[in-house]
Amino acid sequence: MKRRVLSDLFTIRHPSDFLHEVLKFCSVGHGDPERTAITNVYQLAFQLYRGELDGYLACDTNYHDFAHAAETFLTMARLLHGAHLASEKLTQRDLAVGLTAAILHDSGYIRTSLESKDNGAHYRTEHEMRSMDFVSQHGRAIGLTEQEIAQCRTMIQGTMMTEDVNSLSFESETHELLVRMLSVSDLLAQLSSATYLERLTFLYEEDYESTAPHYRDPLDCCRKAILFDDQARGRLQNTLEQSDVYLANHFNARWNTPVNLYRIAMDRQIQFLAEAIEQPGFDARCHLRRWGSVNALQRIWSENGFTKA
Repeated sequence: MKRRVLSDLFTIRHPSDFLHEVLKFCSVGHGDPERTAITNVYQLAFQLYRGELDGYLACDTNYHDFAHAAETFLTMARLLHGAHLASEKLTQRDLAVGLTAAILHDSGYIRTSLESKDNGAHYRTEHEMRSMDFVSQHGRAIGLTEQEIAQCRTMIQGTMMTEDVNSLSFESETHELLVRMLSVSDLLAQLSSATYLERLTFLYEEDYESTAPHYRDPLDCCRKAILFDDQARGRLQNTLEQSDVYLANHFNARWNTPVNLYRIAMDRQIQFLAEAIEQPGFDARCHLRRWGSVNALQRIWSENGFTKA
């Protein structure tokens, strides 16, 4: 039997395909209020990133874009599903609140209409706090209670690489699990993406536009991606040891594949990058192989109202 690959599980033809996939395996039926809540917040994020939400401009960051938000949303849902299969005590409301934090975790990159002179990347160092404030401002409108807004804020805070998740304050064991899951989802969604290596060029461009650049050039960005991968793996282990079990549960139930496909994808990506950057005259535009996939996805976003920078 052919071995399944994470990127081949389903084909993205429309930005809403991530939502449809989540609703297929999450235990929320038609007419269920939590299904409505999940759909509504996804549509809110969809409008936000397209520049259709009153008071906000369209997303202009090509790395931290709607695709990354949606991939994090899907990863979070898979973790939640796998945890449910492992008999973790998670309610449908926990699912809805966790997915709300996931789809909005990088909303702080979106500029308001009063910030039109800046680029979204300008807010990199403060984007998590801006994302938390976005949830505070709009949470009631999408049906969150004040307690749930506070929970979402902590979940987003946990995605900060400078934040030790173990030092955060949690309301309950369930809240702690959700915080840890989103921290893991944010990293897995990036590092396992089929186009992660090519999108490092976009990350360099965002870095260049930021107020505190980290990279000298695209090659330096790729080299430091290998160091980041090591850092991320340590954080994944320390943040949620059970992630491999939860994700294997999900992939077994949904795709009859009892392994963590994210880990396999991460390993393949970083191995290829480590070999590629040692080639003489390495150029990401020439030596990385999936620019066709990147361009195809960008056409999908463009056809659905997303303006790429």
